[in-house]
Amino acid sequence: MARRILNFLEQQAAERPVFLAFLVFLTAAAAVIPLSFPFYFLYPQEFLVNILSEAHGMVFDLLIIGWFLFWLNKLADRRLTSNRYREEIEDFLGWQSPEATHRIAGNIRRLNRIGVKEGIRLTEAHLKGANLGGAGLRKSDLWGADLEGANLAGADLRQASLAGASLEGANLERATLARADLRGANLIEADLERADLTGCDLGGALLQGADLQYAILEEAGLERVNLAGANLRGVNLKKSRLPRTDLTGAGLRGAVLDGADLLGATLAEADLGGASFLGAALPRGEALREMFRPVKNLLGARFDPEAQILLEEAFPEAFSILLYPGDPGQGGSAKSGDGARGQPTVK
Repeated sequence: MARRILNFLEQQAAERPVFLAFLVFLTAAAAVIPLSFPFYFLYPQEFLVNILSEAHGMVFDLLIIGWFLFWLNKLADRRLTSNRYREEIEDFLGWQSPEATHRIAGNIRRLNRIGVKEGIRLTEAHLKGANLGGAGLRKSDLWGADLEGANLAGADLRQASLAGASLEGANLERATLARADLRGANLIEADLERADLTGCDLGGALLQGADLQYAILEEAGLERVNLAGANLRGVNLKKSRLPRTDLTGAGLRGAVLDGADLLGATLAEADLGGASFLGAALPRGEALREMFRPVKNLLGARFDPEAQILLEEAFPEAFSILLYPGDPGQGGSAKSGDGARGQPTVK
């Protein structure tokens, strides 16, 4: 008997919840009303006062509990919707097709619209050429994701995992990547202009030809990073770690490397005009001269007093001669002809 009643209640709750609620009301009324009849006839005044008091209490309960239930319902709906979008993303992870890119990017946008802007799992997602400008992907897992040529301008990727990801040619202008994991990532020719990479780990990453001008790389880890030919004009590299980093042919004009670790870094053909190396970890004596011998330009560069004196004595022309004749804003005259670059100033 008890089993049959339980099955009936379960069926009605699933199929006819309003009818079940009505049955509960009738059952409660059948129990309460007969018991209250004697009090109504014996004490009608007090009974009416009690009824009105209970009615006001019920209205107050409905107001408080109603709003609380409404809030819980909104939270539940948000969670269910979020889970649905996440499951759809999971279904397309690992698919190497434009459709997968379209579906995953669309669900990321939908998650952002309902307020989910962090902790999204996108491991090995195919997002080649995807438009994710301004997307919220904080603390998301993008390990091994294919983001080649993707638009991530202004995206929030703080503390995201991008280790081993392919970001070749991606647009990350003004993106926020503070404390992100970019170890071994492919950022060849990526646009990182004015991006915030504070404290991020770029160990072993490929950044040949990348545009990092005016980017913030303060306290970043750049061990063994390939930055050959990269544009690092005005970049903030304060207290960053660059041991054994390849900066061959990189443009570091106006860069700030105060307190950076540059031991073992390669600076061949680098343009260091106006760069600041105050407090930087550099080799001493002959090793310092050898390190800076192959650079193109040191005009306006600043070092600690001991290093400044040594380098100015070793390469006086590098601190007084322009990298290219007629370099704009440096007081030289424009060079006629085909505009070919002059020879390196440091001999």
